[in-house]
Amino acid sequence: MIDPNKETILITGAGGRIGIALRYGLRSGRRHLRLTDVCPLEDLADNEDCVVADVSDRAAYENMMEGVSAAVHVAGAGANYSLEHLPHQCARVARCPRVRAPRRREADRLRQ
Repeated sequence: MIDPNKETILITGAGGRIGIALRYGLRSGRRHLRLTDVCPLEDLADNEDCVVADVSDRAAYENMMEGVSAAVHVAGAGANYSLEHLPHQCARVARCPRVRAPRRREADRLRQ
């Protein structure tokens, strides 16, 4: 059993919808949350730190696990896609600010 007053919990994919929900649900009452995503996270609480990394990078993953008692893995699997293939790529890439704006414009165009 994890002691929330003493132990660190890692949430991978912390910028996605499930990761955000977990983060907000766990941030109060937990000593420390380590968050990771491929994009920087905003609005960090005092008991949160963010590691910008891809979980497919084994060395980065091993480093982010340092001192962690439990991990909640909700990161998606990504790959390199051309702009034409972005709608078919996993949701974690679509969350990045550099992708969000063009997709939002396309969605607005399709609604008209």
